[in-house]
Amino acid sequence: MFDVLILNGVVVDGTGARGYRADVGVVGERIDAIGDLAHAETRRVINAAGLTVAPGFIDTHTHSEGDLLVNPQHACGLRQGITTEFLGIDGMSYAPLSPENYRTYRHWLSGLLGWPPEDLDMSSVAAFRANYHKKVAINTAYLAPNGTLRLEVAGWRDVPLTGDLMERYKRLLRESIEQGAVGFTTGSAYYPGPWTSTDELVEICTLLRSWTAST
Repeated sequence: MFDVLILNGVVVDGTGARGYRADVGVVGERIDAIGDLAHAETRRVINAAGLTVAPGFIDTHTHSEGDLLVNPQHACGLRQGITTEFLGIDGMSYAPLSPENYRTYRHWLSGLLGWPPEDLDMSSVAAFRANYHKKVAINTAYLAPNGTLRLEVAGWRDVPLTGDLMERYKRLLRESIEQGAVGFTTGSAYYPGPWTSTDELVEICTLLRSWTAST
């Protein structure tokens, strides 16, 4: 017994293979079978004749994290077939930030990311992810942003990341990865990120590579 049966569509499965005619049976939130399922029992039928059936699309470059928090249905993305979005693009986002830095950066980024509530906990990547998990209509993946990390350790200052500043930066980055960030982003035009020198980014990325190589 399927919960949903999608019949008569052309399946494009994302492997690069040509589309093929098949039915798709869904149980709960997972695809359970693909094939000739025309006679299977189901609670609901969707006739996809003349349509393409594909996995959800991944938007790898978006700036929707602020808007998602006030428009969690995210109809503009879902109607394009997008089911997963990367957040933290271009080295800027909301975590990990103290409440004061979050409110400041929230204002700074509002023209691009939207206006999320100002009282949210963004003190860590774990806290950030909790604001989205099972609360918005799409899946999200977070990339630890250089500008955000730099803001938290050095403020709005064009100063080198040396000594204690660099050690605190590295600690925050490592905690961010351990708490579920799936990568790291930089941005050459979005402050305070551009104040990070090339040598500093090389040092940070070399360390990040060593962490990911050992896991």
